[in-house]
Amino acid sequence: MGKHAFLAISFLIFRSLLCAQNTVSIRLKDVDGQPVSGAMVTLLSLSEKTRSWKKVSDSVGSVFFSVTPGTYRLRVEAYSFEKWDQEWMVSRNMDTLVTLVRDAKMMKGVVVTARKPLMRQEDDKTIVDPEPVALGSTHAFEVLEKIPGLFIDQDGNVYLNSTSPSAVWINGREQRMSNSDIATLLKSLPPGAIDRVELVRTPSARYDASGVGGIVNIILKKNVRIGLTGSVNAGFNQGQYGNQFGGFNINHSDGGRSSYLNVNFNGRNSFDQINTSRQIGADSLLQQFSRTLTPGSGMYIGAGMNREINSKLSVGFDSRFSINRSQSENQNPTDIFRKSSNQ
Repeated sequence: MGKHAFLAISFLIFRSLLCAQNTVSIRLKDVDGQPVSGAMVTLLSLSEKTRSWKKVSDSVGSVFFSVTPGTYRLRVEAYSFEKWDQEWMVSRNMDTLVTLVRDAKMMKGVVVTARKPLMRQEDDKTIVDPEPVALGSTHAFEVLEKIPGLFIDQDGNVYLNSTSPSAVWINGREQRMSNSDIATLLKSLPPGAIDRVELVRTPSARYDASGVGGIVNIILKKNVRIGLTGSVNAGFNQGQYGNQFGGFNINHSDGGRSSYLNVNFNGRNSFDQINTSRQIGADSLLQQFSRTLTPGSGMYIGAGMNREINSKLSVGFDSRFSINRSQSENQNPTDIFRKSSNQ
């Protein structure tokens, strides 16, 4: 082989080595080891200023380039990450891991907003969020009136799904007061005092049997204290006989402790009167005059206390005492008249 042929072959081999393509694999991850997808990766040739390659990292944060050996500059730009820029010498196949650092100036925080549902089902009860209806209300009782599915009559009775009034509880405890007194209590509270309302349409065995028409459990916010409430009532009506009634009730609630005292008295004096005439013969008439007088009186006293030990245990006592007195006086004279002689 001549000298010139050897030099030509050596030049071709050297040129082929220089032009051989090398595979460069770049994997992008953050400081927590999670892949960074959607990043712009630029590879710029320093020997040939006009040559550059740009690719976007895939779902696992990987980018692949096929380039000839040489010196390059690698740039990585990703949203919310600091820019990464470094020179590279490529002489063989490479697999490189690039760790990107979050840019604190760009990533100040993420706020997720969502609207809470007005009603949701949980076990055997329906949970109502009163916030949407509390905005246009003046007191807590008006919030109760605006809840869908509840009907409240003029006496303060609450109905769910039957003709029997529902029992109204506050903070999971039965209130020993009339529905009108509960309405007065709720009217004294601001509309934002209610945290949620629980509707139990078919109470199970773990609830008191008094809630045959369902239970409406009003849960107040933690910083709301009912305190001392009460009412006094008295009245009478007068006709041929008079009826009188009077009483008072006091309720105290302080967090996990509650107590109550109810006293009522009534006196009544009613009567029934019946006049009848019956033909018992061609010339005979039977006349009856019946008058029944039923005077009576009664007194009722109820008292109780309750203390909550924890979320599942509470102790207390309840006492009720009543006295009733009644009697009946009846008059029933009977006359038979002869119509022809009026005797």
